[in-house]
Amino acid sequence: LGVVFAEESYSGTGFELIKTQEASDLGGMLYYFRHIKTGAEVIFLDNDSERRDFSIGFKTPPIDNKGANHVLEHSLLCGSEKYPTKNIMPYVRGNALAESINAVTSDDCTYYEIKTPNEKEYYNLIDIYMNGIFHPLLLTDENIFKQQGIRLEYANGKVQYNGVVYNELKIKSLDSTENSVNFLADALYDSIYGDTAPSCNSGGSIEELKKLTYQDVLNVYHTYYVPSNSITYLAGKQDIQKTLTVLDSFFKAFEK
Repeated sequence: LGVVFAEESYSGTGFELIKTQEASDLGGMLYYFRHIKTGAEVIFLDNDSERRDFSIGFKTPPIDNKGANHVLEHSLLCGSEKYPTKNIMPYVRGNALAESINAVTSDDCTYYEIKTPNEKEYYNLIDIYMNGIFHPLLLTDENIFKQQGIRLEYANGKVQYNGVVYNELKIKSLDSTENSVNFLADALYDSIYGDTAPSCNSGGSIEELKKLTYQDVLNVYHTYYVPSNSITYLAGKQDIQKTLTVLDSFFKAFEK
C-alpha cells in the first residue's frame, strides 16, 4: 500500500507522475498523473480496497436549459463502433457483478462511473464505457438522439412528444414538492449568477427540451468530450500501469 512508483515503472503508459500525497483519512496514498500528449488528469487512490472504482468526468457547463448535457449522457452509452448495439447497457447491468454502473449529469460536469470487485469485469466495463464515450454511434445515428432525447411521433390519433429524457422530465414535473424546490433554486441562482452557466439547468426543462436539436448535442460533444477536459478517478486494488495504458490507448489519438 502506498508504494511510490519509480519513473521507469510507468514511462510506457503515456502518463507522467506529477505528485503523491498521503491520504490517511481515505485509507491510502493518492497519486496524481497527467497524460503527456493531452494533459488529461488521473487521480489514483491506492487504498488496497477489493472494490475497484473508475470514474471519468468532463466539465460541461450548460449555456441554456435545453438539456443537451443530459441527452448526451444518455446517448453516449447507446452503442459504439466496437460495441454496435443500442441495448448494450441494459444487457450489461442485467449481467454484471458491479455495485454501480452509472452516469450522472451534474450542474456543470458529467461523469461516468464503475464500481466492481471483479478485476476482469472492471477492465471489460472500462472498455465499454471508453468506447461509448470516444467512439459513439451517436455521431452518425441521429435516431439515438431521438430515442434518448426527444422526438415527435404519431400515436393514439395525434402527434405527441416522446423520448427517454423527455419522459424523465415529464415525471419530475408531476412532483409538486420537487417543482417548488426547483422554482426557488432557479430564482436564487438567477438572482446571484444572472445569465451565466450556474443559472442554467443542465438536465433541461420540458419546454426548452422541445427546442433541442441533434446538432446542439453534437456541438456539446465535440466541445467538451476531449481528454484535455477530463479527469479520471481510480481506486482499489489494480495494476495501475495496466489501467493507465488502457486510458492512453483512447487518449493518445488526441493532441493538446
